[in-house]
Amino acid sequence: MQISRDFLNETFEVVRLINSNYSLYALDSKTNIKSTDFLRDICEHELQKKISFKTHMQPFCHGGIKGFNLFLNDGSYEIVIMPELNYCWNRLVLCKELFHVVLDNEEHRHDSVDQLLKEVSAQLNVDKEIRPAPSKAMQTEPMAEIAAMEFLFPYSERRIIIDSGKINFDYIAHQYKIPLQYVEMYLSESYMNPLKEYCLD
Repeated sequence: MQISRDFLNETFEVVRLINSNYSLYALDSKTNIKSTDFLRDICEHELQKKISFKTHMQPFCHGGIKGFNLFLNDGSYEIVIMPELNYCWNRLVLCKELFHVVLDNEEHRHDSVDQLLKEVSAQLNVDKEIRPAPSKAMQTEPMAEIAAMEFLFPYSERRIIIDSGKINFDYIAHQYKIPLQYVEMYLSESYMNPLKEYCLD
C-alpha cells in the first residue's frame, strides 16, 4: 500500500518524541524489552486519552484479527485484545492498538464499516492505473504497526544488528520479546530500505 510521505514524517516524529521520553524517564530504559505500561501512561496522562482495555470473550477463529480499538461516543477509546495470545504477540498487538490511539484524529477514521469495505475492495484492484490513492484512514493500519515496531525494535538497533553480520532471528525475538515473523520482516531489505530516510537515530 502506498503511504503518504507526510504521514510517515508525522508518525516518526511522534515515535521519536515517545522514544526520547522513554530514554529519559522509563525505569527499564537500558533493556531491550520496552515497557508497554510506559506507552499506556503516555497515552493516558501526557496525551490525555481516556482508554479502557478488555480481552475479547471469544478467540477469533480465523487467526487474522488479534486486536482492535473502538472510538466511543464520549471521546474515549476501548482497546480489545483477542485471548490466547502469547506474551510477545500481546505486546505487539497492544502497542499497535495504542499507536492507533496516539495517531487518531477524524481524518484517520472511516465513518462506517461500509465505507471501510468499499475502500478495501478498491485497494485490492490489481490495476494500479485505476486503483485510488488510499485515504489517511486506510493508511493508519500499516502506520500503527510501523510505529509499534519503531517503539519495540527501533530502526537504529536493527541497523546495528544487520551491520554486525550476525543475525539470529530466534535470539532477537527472545531478546526483544516480539513475534519471530516480525523480527524477520523488519530486518529484511524490503522493510529496511523504504524506512531508511526516516531512521530515528
